[in-house]
Amino acid sequence: MLDEVVERAYDVFSRYVVDVPLDVCTVCCLTAEEEVRLARTPVRGIPVELLADYTDSARPEKTRIDEVKHFLPRYLELVSQFVFPTHSAELSFSRLSPFDKDEWSEEEQDVLGSFAVEFFTRCLATYPLPEGIDTILIMLNKGGFAIEPLLDIWETTNGLMSTLNFTDLYVESFDFTKSRLTNAFDEDGKTSGVLAAWFDDDQVKSTFRERIENAVMGGIVHDEKSIEKLSFLYEMMSPR
Repeated sequence: MLDEVVERAYDVFSRYVVDVPLDVCTVCCLTAEEEVRLARTPVRGIPVELLADYTDSARPEKTRIDEVKHFLPRYLELVSQFVFPTHSAELSFSRLSPFDKDEWSEEEQDVLGSFAVEFFTRCLATYPLPEGIDTILIMLNKGGFAIEPLLDIWETTNGLMSTLNFTDLYVESFDFTKSRLTNAFDEDGKTSGVLAAWFDDDQVKSTFRERIENAVMGGIVHDEKSIEKLSFLYEMMSPR
């Protein structure tokens, strides 16, 4: 399903074309030759290294919207494969911000929403992730994707991989107060705030305690490290 969303993105955004100059720095970030190559290479064939240079280049505060939409399907394709075209995965969708909803058609918004759902669903079914689940959530939030609906999906996604990702997020990615992510890319605290409120919900605690109990007592998880981590989280989330 995720692959189908990516193909749909290539179709929907194919109407947007670009040429030089792009919103990039050709003084020290990209050469003029690389800028031309980036603009004139078919989107599907853009090398990840070149797209990463584009992502990380100095640029205006807001990239031209047609330019963002032109390159967007390649971003979605790479990220769907856990290939992040930037020096830090959290910044993969940094070119998407800041944009208002009225700058996107309903069809385009639907593609982005479908991508977020299908990609996050894939993340919940993958453990360990190439990048931590905290990185994924910060990346999506910074890119303007609403993460609250994704947390709703997490609550209804049973399975060991989903539970282990939840455990890593709670035990390893938050500070001792459980109110702030230790990831420096959440500098504004926005992702931390959403997640901390979610963790504090009694239904969320109950749901994941039950899943942890099933995983440990049901013999679904066998390695000692995972059992220890799950048991620790179970105690932390138990009513006082």
